[in-house]
Amino acid sequence: MEAIKTNISIVTVPFPAQGHLNQLLHLALNLSFHGLAVHYAAFAPHIQQAKLRLQGWPDSALDNLHFHNLPIPSFSCPPPDPNSTISFPVHLQPLFDASELVLPHIASLLHSLSATSRRIVVIFDRFVSFAAREASTLPNAESYCFQCVPISQDLVFLGHDGPTADLLQSHGLTIPSLDGCITEDFFAMMIGHYKMSGLEYSGILMNTCRFMEGEFIDLLAQQPDFIGKRHFAIGPLNPTTPVRANGQRHLSLEWLDDQPSRDWDRRNEILLAGEIEEAIKKVMVYDSGDEIKQRTKKLGEDVMQAAADGGSSNIELLGFIAHVTRP
Repeated sequence: MEAIKTNISIVTVPFPAQGHLNQLLHLALNLSFHGLAVHYAAFAPHIQQAKLRLQGWPDSALDNLHFHNLPIPSFSCPPPDPNSTISFPVHLQPLFDASELVLPHIASLLHSLSATSRRIVVIFDRFVSFAAREASTLPNAESYCFQCVPISQDLVFLGHDGPTADLLQSHGLTIPSLDGCITEDFFAMMIGHYKMSGLEYSGILMNTCRFMEGEFIDLLAQQPDFIGKRHFAIGPLNPTTPVRANGQRHLSLEWLDDQPSRDWDRRNEILLAGEIEEAIKKVMVYDSGDEIKQRTKKLGEDVMQAAADGGSSNIELLGFIAHVTRP
C-alpha cells in the first residue's frame, strides 16, 4: 500500500443526517480501497447508523477505516411532528445547530494526527465548514469541501441562479422550487456555512459525474469563490449495482421500480388511481414508453461507465489521490 507509506491521513467529517453520512462513508471506503489511511469522525449513534445502512460493500471493508466517536453535546430534542406542513425533519434542527459544538474535539483529532502525519487532508461536508477553518491553522493540513447535492442546485444556493437558470432552460429544465422542502432556519444555517467556508479550503469533491453535470461543473469553476480551487467530479460514489448478500438486487430497488413517476411540483398531492394507471401505461404500454426505457437504460449505462475503471469519475478520483499524496 504505497499511499499509506507516504504517511498521509485523510479525515472525513460528515454532517449528521443520513444522506450526508452515507455519501461520505462511501467516499471514505473508496479512498481506503486505494490504500489511504482514512478517519471518519461523527457521533457514535450516527456512525452505527451509517454502518448498518451501508449497501454494496463487504462488512470487512469497514475494518479498514478509523472511526472516531465524537461526544454528543447537550441539545433540546423535540419529538417529530406528524402533522407538519413541510416535508423536513424540523425536530432535528437542534442537533444540526449543536453539531458545531464538537469543534474542540475535531481540533484535538487534527492536532494529534498533524504531529504524526506528513500531511492531513480534511474532507468536510459543506455544512460542517468549521472543520476547514480548524484545518487552516495547521501547517501540514489542507481541506476539501464535499458536495452532496447536484451542482446545478449548489449554484442556486450560492446565489448564481441567473446563469444556472439560463443553462437549465437551454436543456428544457427549470430551477426546482424549495418550497416545502427545507425550513427558513435550515436555509439560514446552510447559507452561513456556504459563506464561512469561502476561502478556507483547497478544492471541492463532487458526488456527480461530468456526463451528467459537466456544463454546471464548468460554470461553478468560473465563479469567483471557486477560481483557483481544484475540482473533482468523482461520483457516483455508491456502488451502481447494489445487491443483497445472496446476489439479488436490493428490495428497495425492486420497490422503486414499481413506483410511478411524480412531478416534483406536485410532491404534496395524493395521486389519483387514474393518474397512476396513465403513468404506468406511458412507460409499459404506449410506444413512447420504449423511448423512455431506452433513454433510461442508456443514462444508467453512461453513469456506470463514469465510475468504472477508466471512466471520467474514476480518473478524477485517482487524480485527487495523486494530488493529496504528492511529495
